[in-house]
Amino acid sequence: MTDMGSHSKPIDLYGKTIFKSFGIDAATKKWWYRIDYSRTKGFYANRLKDTSLTNQNNDPVLFPRLSVRRVSVSGLYVANSQKYSHKSWINQWEGQRRSAGSFLTQWNYFYTFSSADTVIIPRLYVNKYPELNGFRKAKIHNLMLQAGYGHTFVIKHKLALGIRMLLGLGYQSRQFINARERSTSTKNIGGKVDVGLSLIHTGEVISYGFVADFTTLSSKIKWLSYNTTFSEVLLFVGLKFKNIRLATDKSKFSKIKWFKRWMIDGDL
Repeated sequence: MTDMGSHSKPIDLYGKTIFKSFGIDAATKKWWYRIDYSRTKGFYANRLKDTSLTNQNNDPVLFPRLSVRRVSVSGLYVANSQKYSHKSWINQWEGQRRSAGSFLTQWNYFYTFSSADTVIIPRLYVNKYPELNGFRKAKIHNLMLQAGYGHTFVIKHKLALGIRMLLGLGYQSRQFINARERSTSTKNIGGKVDVGLSLIHTGEVISYGFVADFTTLSSKIKWLSYNTTFSEVLLFVGLKFKNIRLATDKSKFSKIKWFKRWMIDGDL
């Protein structure tokens, strides 16, 4: 197995990584939608097990021009939206004052495109495993359905600890393209696991805390096990303005049906 990494390590040995991302959220009482785009450039490949294929110093192989672009669209349904607030997790528009949980269902589509000016898998590995095709580009589509559970534990009136986990299966399509534009395609069933942890203080004016999310996609192409992992930790401080209070249950806007679905609800 080859571990592709972009962690913060010595640049002279592991190279430099540039990461950019952009996302948009929209939430109703029961649904949450998100569109994401990210681009990562600069990777290294580090051999973990098969030491017979490494160089004498066991140095990582650098891919400074390897870039990975990822677009994702997802939607999540909250079954117990009257007691469990997913908005407090994603953007702190609400504060959950009592411990409660909910079953969650989620669909998501991922498109990943990677490209490099050289073979993505190091040549010595391609010679060992010719099925890898010496590809320089890869196009990967994933369509996943998941189910799971989320729970928020209210430690104090305004401080809450949240956990969630979703498991699922779905369809995966991959296309590997070499320098001669010849491609190898695979289609199979894969799995997806999402795990999240949050600690959030929701005040009347200021909210702060952290949210950590870990996602792994896995599948098997013939003899090759393929795993992709994403991890993200967000630290935030937010301010609540008085004009946002126009969208609470007590406002005139709450009487408008289409607005009520998207309203900012305050506290649960």
